[in-house]
Amino acid sequence: GLQQGSLAKALTKRKLKVGGDMVEKDLSLVAAGDNRDALAKAIYSKLFDRLIVQINRALAEARNIYSPRATAHVIGIVDIFGFEIFEKNSLEQLCINFANEKLQALFTKTVFAETMRAYSEEGIDAADISYTDNGALIQTLEAPNTGLLAILSEECVVPKGSDEGFTEKVMAQHGKGGIIVRMKGVGPKDGFGINHFAGLVNYGTRAWLDKNKDPLNGDLVVLMQFSDNELLKELFTEPADVAPAAGDRKKFKSTKFKGVTDTFSAQLTDLVGTLDKCDLHFVRCFKSNDQKKPDLVEDAVITRQLNTSGVLDALRVARTGFPDRMPFDEFCGNFLVVPGLGTKAELAGKAPKDRVLALLQKLGVPGQKFRCGKARVFFASGMLEGLRTRRLEMQAKVAVAIQAAGRGHIARKAARQLRRVREEALQAMLSAAAQEDVEALRAAIADARAAGVHRYAAGEASVAGAEERVAALVAELRARREAEGALEKAIGAADIAELEVALQRAAGCKSDRALLERGERRLATLKEEEKRRKEEEARLAEIKRKNVAAAAEAEKKVAEERRKREAEMASRDAALVKQQTEAKLRQKEELIKQQSRIQEEAETADAESIRRSVAEEEEATQRAIEEEEVLRKQVLQELEADGVRFRSGTEDVLEYAVYLGMDLREDVGLLWIADQALQADDPE
Repeated sequence: GLQQGSLAKALTKRKLKVGGDMVEKDLSLVAAGDNRDALAKAIYSKLFDRLIVQINRALAEARNIYSPRATAHVIGIVDIFGFEIFEKNSLEQLCINFANEKLQALFTKTVFAETMRAYSEEGIDAADISYTDNGALIQTLEAPNTGLLAILSEECVVPKGSDEGFTEKVMAQHGKGGIIVRMKGVGPKDGFGINHFAGLVNYGTRAWLDKNKDPLNGDLVVLMQFSDNELLKELFTEPADVAPAAGDRKKFKSTKFKGVTDTFSAQLTDLVGTLDKCDLHFVRCFKSNDQKKPDLVEDAVITRQLNTSGVLDALRVARTGFPDRMPFDEFCGNFLVVPGLGTKAELAGKAPKDRVLALLQKLGVPGQKFRCGKARVFFASGMLEGLRTRRLEMQAKVAVAIQAAGRGHIARKAARQLRRVREEALQAMLSAAAQEDVEALRAAIADARAAGVHRYAAGEASVAGAEERVAALVAELRARREAEGALEKAIGAADIAELEVALQRAAGCKSDRALLERGERRLATLKEEEKRRKEEEARLAEIKRKNVAAAAEAEKKVAEERRKREAEMASRDAALVKQQTEAKLRQKEELIKQQSRIQEEAETADAESIRRSVAEEEEATQRAIEEEEVLRKQVLQELEADGVRFRSGTEDVLEYAVYLGMDLREDVGLLWIADQALQADDPE
């Protein structure tokens, strides 16, 4: 998009103004290569900047940020390196330190100058407050014609300009002002020192002119502006440029020299101007060490940064001045509530300033610790915080009183609730003590203890009485169970005296009524039988008295009948034994037959299996006989242990019960039937 040959000419030649004429100078191969590389870098840089602008514009339009109202509210963050002080410092360090000087001036203006202006507006004398201002240093660096940066740009365009010449001109212009000083250890033409806000920095001036010269030839810039490529033309056209009128012939124009420092200074001026229009907040960041190691803090490094960052100077001004301020009405409203200072009515008739002065006097604030302006009162460092502490202490006392009242109310309410719970638990325990339910009484005692009934004297006595009642009920229950057990045993026996004693004991222990009635019926039966026995004995005695012979005959008859019964019983026993023996013989014969049959079948079957079966059957039969004998002995022992007596022999009764088909395990209570049958004339 360029005229043929124009790009090669611009890369290999440079136009210079000599007198009033423009002459062309051929460039060396190295210089031409630098021109080529500079053009490529410029195109890349401008494309990158344009891309950033396009992205921001797209995001802004999507969020409607570029509306007239939205542009008034912007939050920006400026992050910049701190002062750089190395063993060898050059033009790059000067630019960075110059930027820090400008920001330090802004910080001074914002923090200190604004404070002094507030003092002046309020009519407060602040003559004893001073602060460090770096305005002279900034003027030394950026003055239009005589500043260090202006001298550098001028030396870049003069014929035969050199780094040594630049250094000499700087020292000649500013060497006696105390800001720029000679550099120790080097020649007077090799560098100089600058007393920055952060301290003295020595700069070597070798190759400063080459670093300051814009590597991009101005002729190349003009050539790009007249390109047919619209994008390339837009990249190299400044917004303030005016396009040529219609019909005018495009001409190549050389621009005035503009060094790197000029561009940097202009951009820095724009940045400071933007920041000056904003509400600023400053954040000072410190490196813990110079080695960039974690968990390492070097005191010397921190101290150096504190001294060079202006923080200590800000603290000094804050301590010597009056950093805390408060409007009159707000001050009176906050501190009039402190006890002993009077009431609002007492100060209502005074002017706001007089009211504040009277209040400060009552608060005991020294006169050198505050200043009263036209609408605000200013306090020395720490004084307002002390007043607020006193106010908080007063509020804390009031809060403690309120908390004490609230806690007292809560405690009294809890005490009433606890008293009610204790009364309910006590009444429940007393009601349970009047009954005979041991478990219910124990539960009531546990509830009473949980409610704290035992913690006062009357309640402790009630709990002790209830526990004694539990012990008495347990003893009574134990005695009742023993009495009922004795009564059960007496009911099973035939001893009238023992039964009467057991009945009396059980009745005294309030035993079960059904059991008592059963015992009484058993006692009546035994007494009736005893009565009949005595009547029979009396009748026999009467008969014996009237007729001894008849009595003898009767006795003989009775004895005969007894012998018959005994003979019959013996016969029955013999028959029973015979039957059992015959049964055992039959079983044995059956076993023999089975063995014979097994032996016969063993010829065709597994003899070993048959013999095992026969042995198991014999063992089962023998085990059944043994178990029957064991059961009979066990039942006999139980009957003897329980004191059960039969009219016939106990073994005879058991034998006859087995004969009748009774199960000695389950039918023990029916053995009396076998006993009665043996007493009959014909047991069958």
